[in-house]
Amino acid sequence: MGVRAKLKLTNTQSTDQPTTIIAAKGVLKVMKKFGSEIEEIATNLYLSQSKSSQLRNLLCDKLTAMHIESEHDKFPIFMNNMGRVAQDLNGEYQQYLLNMHQHLVNPLNEFNNGSIRQCKQLKLRLRRKKGEYDMIFKEQNKLRSRQHRHNVNLANVHDIRRKSKMKLEKLELIRDAFLSSIQSMEAESVSLLSSMKQFMGMYGDYSKVVADKLDNIQKESMHYVPANMNNRLDLGMCLRILLYFQIRF
Repeated sequence: MGVRAKLKLTNTQSTDQPTTIIAAKGVLKVMKKFGSEIEEIATNLYLSQSKSSQLRNLLCDKLTAMHIESEHDKFPIFMNNMGRVAQDLNGEYQQYLLNMHQHLVNPLNEFNNGSIRQCKQLKLRLRRKKGEYDMIFKEQNKLRSRQHRHNVNLANVHDIRRKSKMKLEKLELIRDAFLSSIQSMEAESVSLLSSMKQFMGMYGDYSKVVADKLDNIQKESMHYVPANMNNRLDLGMCLRILLYFQIRF
């Protein structure tokens, strides 16, 4: 039978906890909720955008593979250039996805499966040890109460006191370990924040690169020029179409 079941069966009341332990449990509850929810969102976003990138690659392959009969074949020329622009943009997008995995998804996963898990395991051990102490403390109080009304074997009194002291010492060791793990978890959360800030900076760089390409693409010449297009293809339009799909999907 587990400790919790024994506590319930014997109707053992819980002894008071130190305020430091209560506060540490509160910190763990908040960080556990934050970590699990953010990791789930970030992972789903990464997987969704990775799938989107794969679809873009398929689109690029189809567009650039379109056969061009002559320099007057405007539609396939436009599609080929659109595919070329898309490949360039998708290369930047794939780098952004690598940064997301390295600086957002992985750190969150390591945080949840490292510091958070260790704190949770120590919390469970702490609950068991406290339950064991609460039960022996109850027995000690019962024996002390009987001692005033009946003749009680002093050996039993000393034995229960010895056991109670040992349980308390073990409980204090687990409490110290739990508090230490919470401190380590809080320190790691600062590193996690730094990594997330780094990702946001990289996201800003990615956005700037795309914006710069939108400006520069207007000056880019097509590789295969129709005579009646003034030696220039509307690559800006291609880019705007691709940006629309990128934002939408």
